[in-house]
Amino acid sequence: SAPPALRTVDLGGKTMLPGFIDSHGHMVAFGKNMIDADLVGTPDIADLIARMKAHAQKVPAGAWIVGFGYSAKKMKENRTPTVEELDAISTTIPVMIVDGSGHLGAGNSALFAITGVGAATADPAGGTFARKADGKALAGPMEETALNMVREKRPPFEGKMADDVITGGARVWASMGQTSAQDCGIGLGSDDMAILRNAINKNLLPIDLYVCAKDSVIDPMLAQANEVRADATADRVKLASRVDGDT
Repeated sequence: SAPPALRTVDLGGKTMLPGFIDSHGHMVAFGKNMIDADLVGTPDIADLIARMKAHAQKVPAGAWIVGFGYSAKKMKENRTPTVEELDAISTTIPVMIVDGSGHLGAGNSALFAITGVGAATADPAGGTFARKADGKALAGPMEETALNMVREKRPPFEGKMADDVITGGARVWASMGQTSAQDCGIGLGSDDMAILRNAINKNLLPIDLYVCAKDSVIDPMLAQANEVRADATADRVKLASRVDGDT
């Protein structure tokens, strides 16, 4: 027979499972994508541009117009939009799109101008900037480290936007029964550690989050992580001192 202290819960025919642990994810990056224009399932370039124009109306001053999730292979044109096509969204505000893999994207002329990328810019190791017929002028698409080189210059997420990155991502992970999330690419965005520090300071995480540095930025991410740890240690010492003083 069941012990007298046993608590019984009727699940109404449902099944209870233990909390799942994410073995490889990108919760912070996903949280950022949730704030950007949703390009998942876009059937053609005209639709992609329409979605981006609608999203542009919500973008605060000083921010880039960014969209995520398209698939060039599933679009009617079977290609990524060009710099001229993205200029139809804006010629003064940087526009950047990133495909669903996160490894391919494109930008408008304002994006390349503000990030200092041009015809004379060499392709970084492990990445490429697509060129026009002359082999020099930027066509718009960019892959791998070339995309990262531009993406890391995006203005940081701050205030409510930084809050929403964490709370939005965590909400999605928790909705799938995951009590531990992971981000295996911290440092892909230059503001990633600041977003994590903001979440720690405001106690925003309802689930556990394990983070790993992107392999190309291990040293700076380690240095920033040590700063966060030092601050947390100092805060615990201050709290202990106050408690001791009260007693």
